[in-house]
Amino acid sequence: MAGEFSLLSGEHGHKMVKEILNLIGWIPPVEHIDIACSLEKEHKREKSKNDRRQHGIDLMYQYPSPLISEHHDIAIISSKHSQKKYTNILRSAQDFLFELGQDLECSKISDDLQEYISNSERAEHFVGVLFWLASEEGAEYDIIQKISSEIEFKNLKFNSIYLIDNKRATFLVSAIKTAQAYRENVKIKFLYPHTGKNMHPENLVITDTFLPVQYINSSILPIIKLVVCYFAMMNLIKNI
Repeated sequence: MAGEFSLLSGEHGHKMVKEILNLIGWIPPVEHIDIACSLEKEHKREKSKNDRRQHGIDLMYQYPSPLISEHHDIAIISSKHSQKKYTNILRSAQDFLFELGQDLECSKISDDLQEYISNSERAEHFVGVLFWLASEEGAEYDIIQKISSEIEFKNLKFNSIYLIDNKRATFLVSAIKTAQAYRENVKIKFLYPHTGKNMHPENLVITDTFLPVQYINSSILPIIKLVVCYFAMMNLIKNI
């Protein structure tokens, strides 16, 4: 991938996504999970003669939310990658996002997935993260501006999906690498603001080493080293 993506090793999309997850502290993600489809007829593939039998989850990461004290966030991650440039953008985006929406519908009621989820008194809160990267595309190529008003999810029921394209991945990598280079012997952490939903004294966390999913395609990354805060900013990004 052009520009800042020389900071990432390898061309294979799954490997690149894992390196980005490593940078944002999502370590270790669970990889390659197959779960039974609980909505076989509703999730039947368009050209398939048979009902849907299973969903393949590329990666999953979970954590007690530092922004909403009652939530245990579970990120269902889909990794899509092209060795060349983005093509058939609207059609591909529709397919990728709709498929991830179906994955989320079954994930939240899946017995298969429960064996990977930590026991918690908090409510399980499932969100989707789509990494869609293209190696020969420009580092600042912005998918969201082209598709944000066009995607049809029909009757799918899920909380939210965050899309990481070349532009947002480049921002994450360059911002965190820049922060890491400043006082290299000091580990970076992410600063968690008070949201009004994380004020319980037993759950109140000010900083930690992982980035909450709500910031994964945000225009601001609140990175901290000791008493020095590094706020990385980019043009305003709209979540899908």
